Amino acid sequence: MHKHAQRRLSLSILSLGTIAVYPYVIEISPISFQAAAIVIFLFCMIEITAYSLIEKLRLLIYSLTICAGTGGFMLMKIFDPVWVIFDSKWMLSLFLFFLIQMITPGDLKKSMLSLYLGLFFGHAATVILLNKWGMDMPIGSPEILDIAAYVSTAFLALEGMKVVSGYFEAKQNVGKGKQG
Repeated sequence: MHKHAQRRLSLSILSLGTIAVYPYVIEISPISFQAAAIVIFLFCMIEITAYSLIEKLRLLIYSLTICAGTGGFMLMKIFDPVWVIFDSKWMLSLFLFFLIQMITPGDLKKSMLSLYLGLFFGHAATVILLNKWGMDMPIGSPEILDIAAYVSTAFLALEGMKVVSGYFEAKQNVGKGKQG
């Protein structure tokens, strides 16, 4: 991304804002919200406004699919003993990475928007259900932010590998062109 791109500035402000509000929790009885999750959610809502109605509906379907997967996975964590052996954050991260790869292949922006919205909606549904059972947990807890960071890192690493691969392929094609 070019140094003076407007997109880079907005992403930098988002990153700084998320870090600045990370330790704060907003309580609206009976539910509490992690402030960093609210900042990310609002940024996603702003990004969605650039899409057409059809694309917004697709993003809604993608997000609901990820929401159902996240909610089901988190509820399984309560009852399944496998979670004691394996780290649940890594398992959910891998699950979400492959699920998103299947629904939105090749479009990084849609993948990230679907990830954040689906993850936060799924976590919100789970937290509301758990609050009814007397288990207090903020929506967008640090655990969910970790999972979002793991999956985002995997997507960015994959995108970086595509760029490097394209660079080497272009270099190889230039070398072949000079020989012929």
